[in-house]
Amino acid sequence: MDLAISNRKAIVNGGSAGLGFASALALAREGVELYISARSENRLMSACETIVAATGAAIWPDFTPPLTLMSRLRLKIRNYG
Repeated sequence: MDLAISNRKAIVNGGSAGLGFASALALAREGVELYISARSENRLMSACETIVAATGAAIWPDFTPPLTLMSRLRLKIRNYG
């Protein structure tokens, strides 16, 4: 399915497992550049490796101490557009 979202950017929180991972993988398959965050560094890096191997997508993992949602979004937008 072509959703015409190639070369866009997306933020996926909780992207290391479950629905977050499935969403990140689907977006990557559509050619979206991803900024993925999760609580577990090991699980996040494993998820990113899996997505990159399957799709070749550009991914920026984020494993930082928890911030408020708005602070995290401001940081991501400032750093990655």
